[in-house]
Amino acid sequence: MKKSNIILIVLLSLMAVGLCVLYFVMKDRKDKPGKEKTNYFTITTLDTEKINRIALKNDGFDGEFVKSGDEWIREDAGVFPVNQANVTNIISIIAANLRAFSKVENPAALSEYGLSEPPITLKLYSDETLLIELYVGRKHPSKEWYYMKIAGDDNVYIVSDNYHRYLSMSREEFLENIRLPYIEDKTLLREIQISGDNVTPLHAIYEVNNPYDYSSTKSFRWYFTEPFKTHVNADLSTDTWEGAIDRYRTVSYESLVAFRPSDFGRYGLENPAATVYVRYTNAAGTTDQSYTLYIGNQNADGLYYARIKGIDWVFLMRSDVVKGMLETDVASWYYKTIFFPGLNVFEKMTVKAAGRTFEFVGKTGSEGETVYVVNGRDLPDEEREEWARLFLQLKYKGMTDEEATGKEVLSFEVVVKDNDTHTGMTVTFYEKNDSVYLVAIDGIVEFTADVRDVNDFIAFMESMK
Repeated sequence: MKKSNIILIVLLSLMAVGLCVLYFVMKDRKDKPGKEKTNYFTITTLDTEKINRIALKNDGFDGEFVKSGDEWIREDAGVFPVNQANVTNIISIIAANLRAFSKVENPAALSEYGLSEPPITLKLYSDETLLIELYVGRKHPSKEWYYMKIAGDDNVYIVSDNYHRYLSMSREEFLENIRLPYIEDKTLLREIQISGDNVTPLHAIYEVNNPYDYSSTKSFRWYFTEPFKTHVNADLSTDTWEGAIDRYRTVSYESLVAFRPSDFGRYGLENPAATVYVRYTNAAGTTDQSYTLYIGNQNADGLYYARIKGIDWVFLMRSDVVKGMLETDVASWYYKTIFFPGLNVFEKMTVKAAGRTFEFVGKTGSEGETVYVVNGRDLPDEEREEWARLFLQLKYKGMTDEEATGKEVLSFEVVVKDNDTHTGMTVTFYEKNDSVYLVAIDGIVEFTADVRDVNDFIAFMESMK
């Protein structure tokens, strides 16, 4: 026999032995318990038309849903209106398609699959008859699959992640969406109004063309109409107002109490103690939207009952959240300078001080700048700068509810050039005491001013020619 033939026979013999070894190894593995058989198949079939009760337990939910007509409900329907889609998905996606990618026959230990204490249990009933009880365990180590077991079946099945996705939903996800307001950015806010018997009223309005903004940069777009009798701009020189309005961007609640209750009065919401109205615009600034929040009674734990107009929920809000919305700090929110003139805003200003009357007229100079003429005399730059400094130093010191009974010490009347854009005003100062003067805006007294600031301005006016 040729040497080459001998080598070929030896190689073929070795190959045959290897194949035999491989066969017995694979057969041994196949016969061992816990082996996964890959073969997509139907586990069992259910008549989904008969399913009228679902019991589900997971980390975020433990309860039942019952079919009533065409809707799924709960026994506590007064508090828990059901999100129908998320319940029907359990029937249409899970119960109607009980299939597996593969199965583990004779599993050695259920704990290996997260099924000794399964995190998800689902029971499907037809009236009182249990149709099926299944458990969902841990995630498959290499695929987006999960281990699942059916009561009474010794096998462990490897199933779609739908079993986890639709059966691990929390209580909130099974609730009908109450769509509480959420304003993405506080720059979209346009109006905030707070009213009620036991709260300080507030009404703040945002307008790009704020008629009380006399600056050339249009930097004062928020102004107040309450609690002030006159119109006062919001102070943007600090972040107090910008920080305050942020709390009105959304309404947060602790828990839901009732859905469509027969009596809102039991929660103090028939005639609410406080009402918060917020108007805002969409991101494009083209469409206005709004929400109205009603605040009712406090419960034994100090939480407030509340509801949103147009939404039939009653929910509980934390006291600090409610107080943050209702306890206004107007003293730190309004702009303190009494008049903020742009150089080209007023057409004429009449100032009465120290027994004299001064007529200020703003005109355009040869180079386009604004110059002032006082009683027919051009006001030099240096004198104008000092006058403007002292004039802008006239600020509100505080608020008062007193009437003006003292002597008038200073007044100025501003006539603006463009009545469609700005609003003129008359400001008068009256004696009160050694510390403050009363300030009347268009005849309404509600502020005080520091005597020293007013006297400095009057003294400068006396020194003018």
